[in-house]
Amino acid sequence: MSSSSAQETSPDEQWLMRLRIATELLGLAYTIYVIWILLVPEHQRRLMLMRLMGLIRNSAGKAAFRTAHQAMGLEIRGHGTNYELPYRLSLVREWARREYDKLRYTA
Repeated sequence: MSSSSAQETSPDEQWLMRLRIATELLGLAYTIYVIWILLVPEHQRRLMLMRLMGLIRNSAGKAAFRTAHQAMGLEIRGHGTNYELPYRLSLVREWARREYDKLRYTA
């Protein structure tokens, strides 16, 4: 199949192909959701989500530290101040910490 065969298909056929792909992706997402709800026990789901929140918290914290350190270096060299990214990363870190605590302390 070359690019010429893709150009030979009509817009209606391309639309139907995209619709079929979207339908199959939705079916796959629903299947994963059902497996998650029915087959994975609630405490295992909670542990998995806690691990994910811990990973996000640690990664965002490290990234915030590194970017803030680089921003300070740029500021010292006279390239202006830009602490927006470290600030946003620290907000993500705090969000993940709060979500972790919710998962940990709620029954």
